[in-house]
Amino acid sequence: MKAVDANDLDSVVGKRAAVKLKPGSLLASTQVTKDSLVKPGEQLVPIGLKPEQVPATVLVPGQKVQMVHVPAQGASSAGTESDMSPGW
Repeated sequence: MKAVDANDLDSVVGKRAAVKLKPGSLLASTQVTKDSLVKPGEQLVPIGLKPEQVPATVLVPGQKVQMVHVPAQGASSAGTESDMSPGW
């Protein structure tokens, strides 16, 4: 795998990572893509989690998850559990 030369940065700027990138490693052009990583019919939903809310096991791309809204103590629940199972 050949690393991207500093003179060729324009060839990777604006592209998305196609693999997990490790800090401090050299970047190869095969590690990025211009294609969208979200396929038709899928949605990318970013959420912020506190450390105690993160799943105990590592999530992998495409893995199905179930999200359940739990209102804060003393707050009323305006919604119900969703049947959506987004993969990411």
